[in-house]
Amino acid sequence: MNILVRLKYQYSGRVFILFGLLLVTGFSFWLLNNLTAPVEIAALHGRNLPDYYMEDFSTVIMDPDGLPSHHLRALYIAHYPDSDSTELTQPSLEFRQQANNPVHISADKGWVTSGNKVILLDGNVEFLEQDPAGAILLRIRTIKARILPGNGYAETDQHTEITSSRAHVTGTGMRAYLRDGRLEVLSNVRTIITKK
Repeated sequence: MNILVRLKYQYSGRVFILFGLLLVTGFSFWLLNNLTAPVEIAALHGRNLPDYYMEDFSTVIMDPDGLPSHHLRALYIAHYPDSDSTELTQPSLEFRQQANNPVHISADKGWVTSGNKVILLDGNVEFLEQDPAGAILLRIRTIKARILPGNGYAETDQHTEITSSRAHVTGTGMRAYLRDGRLEVLSNVRTIITKK
């Protein structure tokens, strides 16, 4: 009887050791899999990962005469090497006009295409021109816009609202020649003129 009890304890001790080894092995495989998964994902999607990013980004672009043409700011930017494009969070763009006040353009997010030729803005896009005292002279609101900063040109094919001191204009599609201070609303135009 004593031999049976001893064998029973030896057998149950081996079961506990085997069970413990299985737990450690399972945990090791789980840990190894979770540690290498981000590396494998990065290898699979490496072209979609940014190669650099910046916070509180700001740059001034000069015109051919060496004068400031436009000033681009963003809360956060990330550059993607596969498309040579840059993603912008809360971008803000300031354009200098020839004889008028600067135009400030802001949005929720945006992208700068390869070669910095086109800026695409998305979400709560607003164009704002103010006088030196801060009074609003012109406000344009839409949801998407395409800007060619080198040409001082902006356009949208979305619904647009334009408000000035004397008029409120709505329509679909707009072209803005920022350096000349000229606007075109393309279709479904409605205008309300207010008395001064």
